[in-house]
Amino acid sequence: MNIDGARHANLAAAQRHIGGPFESIRGAQRANKDELAGHAEKALDLLSQANHELKEAAEYADQHHK
Repeated sequence: MNIDGARHANLAAAQRHIGGPFESIRGAQRANKDELAGHAEKALDLLSQANHELKEAAEYADQHHK
């Protein structure tokens, strides 16, 4: 789920900014044949977690700030 920018402009912007680093890390993994000692994978996990938290924040705001 993408965050609705009309309702949550700042959260949606933050979510969009996660996409670039995610793709850059994937590129680094390909360039290094996935030999980055698990650090790149950990970074991807943290970006995914951040994305999830942004979605949760938007959902909370939708439910509690009508």
